[in-house]
Amino acid sequence: MPTGYSNTPLTTPTPIPTVIASPTILSNVCPALTVNLLSKIPPNSTPANMELRWFKNKSHYGEQYLTVTAATTGTYYAYYFDITNNCYRLASAPIKVETIACNICTSDFASLNPTVLSGFTGNVGGSYPHGLY
Repeated sequence: MPTGYSNTPLTTPTPIPTVIASPTILSNVCPALTVNLLSKIPPNSTPANMELRWFKNKSHYGEQYLTVTAATTGTYYAYYFDITNNCYRLASAPIKVETIACNICTSDFASLNPTVLSGFTGNVGGSYPHGLY
């Protein structure tokens, strides 16, 4: 056998379970304006010697996405980082986050900001102080 070669068979990496097998869409629940990406990941599902890391692209290129508990609109990909072999393994299908606007208005405007209406004696049903319409 030539120098530098081995007849030792290559080992196959241990199969890693996919934590989210199909594309998923997550939305915020008002009054929250963000989504927790970890909400769909089963607890204690990260294999030994691995870390769960998030990216905003499917090739884990660039910076790791770190605010996973406060994700905004976008598509996210979870990867296992194999600490022992210094490589990435896909952990999930794409997770799409769609944030919806939360209506924070209330019918009781004066209770939200009583100083705005102080001294106002008009009809709240049809007349508003200047700029409040």
